[in-house]
Amino acid sequence: MFSSIAHKYDFLNHLLSLNFDRKWRRTVFKLVNSPEILTVLDLCTGTGDLAIVLRAMGHRVFGVDLSEKMLRLAGKKAEKRKITDNFFLIKGNALSLPFKDGVFDLITIGFGLRNFSSYETGISEIVRVLKRGGKLIILEFSMPENRIFSLLYSVYLGKILPFIGGIVSGSKGAYEYLSSSIRGFMKKDEVIRLLERAGIRVMDSRALTGGIAIVYTGIKQGFGVRMPYINS
Repeated sequence: MFSSIAHKYDFLNHLLSLNFDRKWRRTVFKLVNSPEILTVLDLCTGTGDLAIVLRAMGHRVFGVDLSEKMLRLAGKKAEKRKITDNFFLIKGNALSLPFKDGVFDLITIGFGLRNFSSYETGISEIVRVLKRGGKLIILEFSMPENRIFSLLYSVYLGKILPFIGGIVSGSKGAYEYLSSSIRGFMKKDEVIRLLERAGIRVMDSRALTGGIAIVYTGIKQGFGVRMPYINS
C-alpha cells in the first residue's frame, strides 16, 4: 500500500498536514539534542525525512522500512544531500529486526507505530535492540482531547483527507486506511502503559497542534518495570 503512494507521499504529507508535519519533525530533532555521535535506528523510515536530518546532524543512522519504493526515494534524497556515508537503508520488518541486542543509542519512529500489526511485539523488538539508557522518540498521530476540535478533526479525517489523498495519489484506499488508523489508534495513556510494561520509562508525552500529534520520549530501563513519567 505504501509503495503504491510513494511517488506522492511527501507532497501529500505536507499538503494534508498544512506543513505542520515539518514543524512536528523539528520537535523531534530538538529532543535528540546530543553533543555525541549516536548510533540511530529510524524505524518505518519511509522516504527518510527523519533519518536524513539525523544523519546531517552527524549521527550514524540506519533506516528500516518494508517498502522498497520508499527506501529508494529516501536513498535519492540522501544522495542529493550528499550524506550517504554512515547512512544505511534496510528493507526490514519492525517486528523482527535484523540487529543484535543493545546496539542503538537512539531509536526514532515517525508516524509508524500505529501501523505495527502487533504493538507489543514491535515495542519488544525496539527495547531489545536499544542500549540500556538509550532514548526512544515516537512521533505519532492522535485524536484531540477537546471534544469540538475532535469532532471537526473526525470530519476532516473521514471526508476531506481520503478525497484529496485519493485524487492526488490515485489510491483512495490508502488514505481511507490512514484515516481509520488514526481514529482507531491507542490513546496517549494506553501508549504510555504499553511502553512502561516493556521497560521504557516515559519522560515526556507532548501534545502538538492541539493534540493532532504526540511526541513520546522515553529511556530504556529494566524490563517489565513500571516507572513514573512526566506528562506535559
